[in-house]
Amino acid sequence: MGQAASFSSALPRRILLAGLPESDTRRLQVFLLVDSDRLRQEWRIVTEGPVDVYFYAADDPPTVPGWLERAPHQVRIVEAAAHVEAGDLLVLRRPLQYDDFVEVLAAIERQTPAPPPALRTRAPAAAAPLAVRFRLRRWPGTNLLDAIPQGLRMASFITVRYLSVDELASLSGVALERCRHFLDLMRDNDLLRAEPAAPPPLRATRDPARPDRALLTRLRARLGIPEESR
Repeated sequence: MGQAASFSSALPRRILLAGLPESDTRRLQVFLLVDSDRLRQEWRIVTEGPVDVYFYAADDPPTVPGWLERAPHQVRIVEAAAHVEAGDLLVLRRPLQYDDFVEVLAAIERQTPAPPPALRTRAPAAAAPLAVRFRLRRWPGTNLLDAIPQGLRMASFITVRYLSVDELASLSGVALERCRHFLDLMRDNDLLRAEPAAPPPLRATRDPARPDRALLTRLRARLGIPEESR
């Protein structure tokens, strides 16, 4: 899921969104960007099989290929008041909630073994640098903000001004790591403008090797010493 999570070297688990409306698809994509300590493996949305799990909203599940050793799990998405049959063990109700989504994936991890080990580990994306200040290009969508703890609060501080990660944490009262993760998500969704952080103001310093000529002139006048000819 999000970049700060620590995953094993196993191949990513694969998710297929089968015929979901755009609002559901976008919300689940955002959920995958948010880190969770409850998940031990990386999950990735794909567009074709084989897959570990697929989410669907129709009355009857579509035919989606799984791995040779097992069929994919099925997760049905229904309205909040919809009647669910006893056999529908994996169900998500609208409006889709992040915690419910993570619990479904965690349950699948507990029920099925991990895919074969990969030869390489996941390379983390570059984090938002501390030496840059950020401002929102436009207000994030409701689905995105709802998926981020304290997202509305952090977004309000960078709506009309540029702030660095440290400045955002200081003004909002949100932990630095959470602010950094929030800015990473905004950047990944092309919602940020960036500018270099302003350098600290330079203090005027006097070169001790060069005497103040005006001061020397006043001292000579008080002591009656004639001015040296140049």
